[in-house]
Amino acid sequence: MFGTSHRAYVSSQGRGYGRYSHTWTCSCGTRGGNYSSRSDAEAAASKHEKNRR
Repeated sequence: MFGTSHRAYVSSQGRGYGRYSHTWTCSCGTRGGNYSSRSDAEAAASKHEKNRR
């Protein structure tokens, strides 16, 4: 297969009292989530893009 590069995007959702839940979604349909830190979510998304799983 060609053209199967993975692109993961991080999104944040407010949980009240200044708390946020950060999740990521990849173009392949894989999701990961509920990180308390956006940087942790971005790191996991980046790892998924490189490992493709």
